[in-house]
Amino acid sequence: MKTSIWLSLSLILLTAPGCYFGINDEDLRNISAADVRERLQDEPDTTVLVDARSPGEFVSGRIPGALSRPLPKVTRFDRPLSDSEMIIVYGSDFNDDRTPAVAKRLMTYEFKKIRAFRGGVARWTETDGTLTAPEE
Repeated sequence: MKTSIWLSLSLILLTAPGCYFGINDEDLRNISAADVRERLQDEPDTTVLVDARSPGEFVSGRIPGALSRPLPKVTRFDRPLSDSEMIIVYGSDFNDDRTPAVAKRLMTYEFKKIRAFRGGVARWTETDGTLTAPEE
C-alpha cells in the first residue's frame, strides 16, 4: 500500500513539470524580442540564452549563442547558468509550453533574473533575427 502511494505521488510530480513548489505563471517575467536583442548587445557576457527545445530542434537552428537545456537536462548545478546575471529561456513559439516549464524549473533551483521569451524562434525570425547551427 505504501509503495503504491509513493509511486502515485512520484508520477504526479513527474507529470507536472511546470508546477514547482508555489511558482506559477504569474511569477514569470516575459521579455520581448527587442529587449532580448538589446540585452545581448549591451551585456553579452552576463546574459545566457537557454533553448528549451529538443536537441533535434536545437541542431536545426538556434538563436546565436544559446545553450541547449531541454527540461530533462536542467540541473541545479549548471556553471554557465550560475555565472550569468540574466537567463533568457525560449522555445519554438509563443505557445511552446517548454519555455515556462524550463523557466520555472530554474526558478525553483534559485537561479536569479529568469526571463521567458515567449515568442521564441518564431518571433526571433519574424523580427529579422537570424538562426545559426551549433558549433561542431
